[in-house]
Amino acid sequence: MNIVTSYVNPDIDGVAGMLAVAELRRRAGENYRPVVFGSLDAETEVVLRHVGLAFPTGVGDVNSIESAVVIDCHSPLQLASEVSPESVVEVIDHHVDQADEVYPNILRYRNELVGAACTLVLEDWIAGSARPPDQYSTLLAAGIFSNTQGMTGPSVTDRDRRAYSVCTQGRGLPDSLVAEMARARASDIGSPLAAVFRDVKAFAVGERIVRLSQIEAPGSAFLIAKPEWANALKQFQTRFADDETAVSVVDTASETTDVFTDSPLLQVVWARLGEARRGSEWVLHIPRIALRKTDLVPLLDELETSRQTQGS
Repeated sequence: MNIVTSYVNPDIDGVAGMLAVAELRRRAGENYRPVVFGSLDAETEVVLRHVGLAFPTGVGDVNSIESAVVIDCHSPLQLASEVSPESVVEVIDHHVDQADEVYPNILRYRNELVGAACTLVLEDWIAGSARPPDQYSTLLAAGIFSNTQGMTGPSVTDRDRRAYSVCTQGRGLPDSLVAEMARARASDIGSPLAAVFRDVKAFAVGERIVRLSQIEAPGSAFLIAKPEWANALKQFQTRFADDETAVSVVDTASETTDVFTDSPLLQVVWARLGEARRGSEWVLHIPRIALRKTDLVPLLDELETSRQTQGS
């Protein structure tokens, strides 16, 4: 079996990208099945219903995976355990702040500085044939729009703007869909415990593993005030006790970010980004939208320097 997949619990950028790549491969005479490991979020489900595409499912027999195309991810740490590094033949990603990974059977590796993986997928469609059919163009536009905080976030580039314009033919997404996507993001937060485990990515920094959870939605800061919040943080830290961990709460309505970590090393590395507050836990308040990709991960290279300084 040949599959197109993304990281575990992918967002709309990863899911839209995998479906559009699978369709592009199908038109080239190749059979690649879109596969989701984990679950879909509410925003992704809203978009898939809007465009009338079936929800991608799990793989079933994991031993049948012969080759895998990976979208919106390039680290084996973020892939499902069912996807072996040996099976990966292509990577399409936009996280250039992380070290490139080497896969023994890779045929194409594309990791470029744009705001959304869907931008790169759209460029592949244009290079190979033409603008995708409306169903897939809307899907890709939704992935770009969501991943760049409505085309206004810190990660958006001119390439994202061009891709979004091509996908929507200069008209933008329908206002009704944009509103429904926003409502879905807000409603998908759920309980603090569910939220901290929803979107977790792992990064290798030297011999250390850093696991960063990002909760990004309008009104997400309300989670912090809930009595269950402290327990959710504790469970997250306990689950990954051997690693450096952090939870970032990005409230896109108030345009603020709060980062929680019990790691002294991460506290030192990120302290410059905002105002550190100490209470029952260490909290870094940043008076703007600070994303994992654009703000937190790029500073992880300093982690080893911080460790050596504290150890001296």
